[in-house]
Amino acid sequence: MQKYVRICILTSLCLTLASCSSQAPKKSINTISEASESKPLLTSTVTTDSPNQESQPATSTEANKALKPIDAAKLTEFFNALSNLHTGTAGCSLQIAGTAATWLNELCTSEIDYTNLEEAFSAYLSQLKPEQKETLTTSYELLTDYADKLVTNDKDVLALAKDGGVELNSQAVKETYWQKVKAAINDVLKAQKLTSPKEAN
Repeated sequence: MQKYVRICILTSLCLTLASCSSQAPKKSINTISEASESKPLLTSTVTTDSPNQESQPATSTEANKALKPIDAAKLTEFFNALSNLHTGTAGCSLQIAGTAATWLNELCTSEIDYTNLEEAFSAYLSQLKPEQKETLTTSYELLTDYADKLVTNDKDVLALAKDGGVELNSQAVKETYWQKVKAAINDVLKAQKLTSPKEAN
């Protein structure tokens, strides 16, 4: 009798295990099928282009546009005007005030490439003779005096510049830009040991 009971129990266990093993693959197949169906969604999400990658070049371009390009021939024209100032002669005040106003109107209404300005001025000086460099340095000292007054809207100097044929664009000219232009020119003069008498003292 005990053997019979044991046989029944073993038979029942075997049937139960067989039933469980037959159902397990079905669940596994369903799981794999569901995963395979979701794969395309994951793949499409990963391959979508990020909008941040396109915005970086645009930012760099906008930064470059902030610098006002200056033609090399235009810079040479400014330097020639400085060299041709006739200090100590009749009408020199009108000429210097007009030249200073021209510099401000052209170089000080927006940010420019100050490194390019230094390089152009240094190249220009290298072509001059020693006496010409000395004359230019004296003229530049006078020009800066007039320009300093023009950017602060000194009425007397504004009138001189106007009489000299140049009207200052006071709405556009910024004193901060003039200070940067002046610093660039001064750096070149100091590098070539052409400091003005005022600075030497």
